[in-house]
Order: sequence, then structure tokens, then C-alpha cells
Amino acid sequence: MKSINIFLLFLLSLPAVADDAESNPLAKKLKVIIQKQISNKDLHGYCDLFIEMNHQDSVAIVKRVSSTGDYQLCKSSKKSLRIGQRFTYVVPEKYIRLHIEN
Repeated sequence: MKSINIFLLFLLSLPAVADDAESNPLAKKLKVIIQKQISNKDLHGYCDLFIEMNHQDSVAIVKRVSSTGDYQLCKSSKKSLRIGQRFTYVVPEKYIRLHIEN
């Protein structure tokens, strides 16, 4: 019983991470690009983007972008990322999750 309580205390004490931009430099770069595009538009709400990437050498290539949230905000966010767009990375990740609010 004591070990279960310690495990639950440890599990609940972990911070909640909204998106990968806090831990991944490529995700942070993508989030900045998207927020620059959206800042000019009068859109309100949130959008969760899921970006799937393929890796070749030290380059990540955007394969697919899916989203959930406000339709207009997600549509504008997805337009700022093109399929086939290339980025250099430090930490390889197949999926990147971003939370966009405006």
C-alpha cells in the first residue's frame, strides 16, 4: 500500500506538458513560424496540431499535419506548414504535438 502511494505521488507530481515546444528545439521553431502567421489574423480559440515527419540524414521532412480545435485557426495553422518542407533537427522525433492559442 505504501509503495502504491509513493508511485501515485510521483506520477501526480510530474508537470503536465502542453506541447513539445518546451522540450524540442524543432517544435519550438515550428510553433514560432505558425504563431507569426496567425498573429496577423483575428482568430480566437485553440488548435492542437500533430505533425508527422520523416527523417533523412539530419533533415526532418513534414509528411502529414492533422489538427483538432477551432476550424479557422487550425486551417490557418496548417497552411503555414507545407508537406515536404524540410527542417534541420537536433533530437529526432517522428511526431510533434503543438498547442496553438490565439
